[in-house]
Amino acid sequence: YTQKPTTRRVSLFDKLPESFTKEDVEKEARNNGIFSPVRNIITLWKKENLLRKIDAKTYKKIKHHEKNSKN
Repeated sequence: YTQKPTTRRVSLFDKLPESFTKEDVEKEARNNGIFSPVRNIITLWKKENLLRKIDAKTYKKIKHHEKNSKN
């Protein structure tokens, strides 16, 4: 309980390619010890405007999660 889940989700997001599937998220999450439901993780990223759905199975990053964004 020492590391905040949000920090882990951000790290997970940064490790994913520009376009990815739920399966990609699940594989990377499990590899990083994150066992939250993938749909919950993706829903949070959508709320943070980090990605958009481009087809039935694929998501695309619309911005990178950075603390010091130049945008």
